[in-house]
Amino acid sequence: MRYAVSFDLKSILALVLALGSASLAQAGFLGKVTQGAQMYPSIVTSDDGPLSASVPVAGPEFSFYGGFYTVDLADTTVTILTPGADPGGSLWDGPLTTAGVTFNGLRLFDINGTIDTISAVSIDSIFHWNDFAGINPAIPVITFDADTIWVNFMDLTAYDDSTLTLNVTFTPAAGPLPEPATLALLGLGLVGLGLIRRKP
Repeated sequence: MRYAVSFDLKSILALVLALGSASLAQAGFLGKVTQGAQMYPSIVTSDDGPLSASVPVAGPEFSFYGGFYTVDLADTTVTILTPGADPGGSLWDGPLTTAGVTFNGLRLFDINGTIDTISAVSIDSIFHWNDFAGINPAIPVITFDADTIWVNFMDLTAYDDSTLTLNVTFTPAAGPLPEPATLALLGLGLVGLGLIRRKP
């Protein structure tokens, strides 16, 4: 008796693609613990918080200054809402109004190091903010690094129910290259997926 091995190429390709996509899938905030804090008067001093939350939760993950503003996280978005702002407008203190202040705003941080690298943060939409570019052009409103996002509200005016939504892009960390033994095992597994036909 002889045994011939034939391969279902579509099944093998599907397996390879599934393994590849599993290892390269973008992981944002969902299922991860994120830390939020209201920082003032600098990026190293917390005025409210820090608070930690596993995303998602029912409602906003964070609320600061007794609900003056809230932060709601989805997998790749951050939404900041000011339900408690004064209807006539409320101004965050900044260098033009308070000496020694360099930061007054939100800090989001990957506290456990499980979120993929933050590679870009952009504005998706703005509603009912005044002068969002900021009074002082030397101070950027949005900054970030690999695991932290800062949103600086200094000298910005927020009204009741003002909303700011940010898009966050993540870059998955490159995994280690497989060792020869791992490749050999993978090859044996692919052979095992083949259809063995018994011939007379």
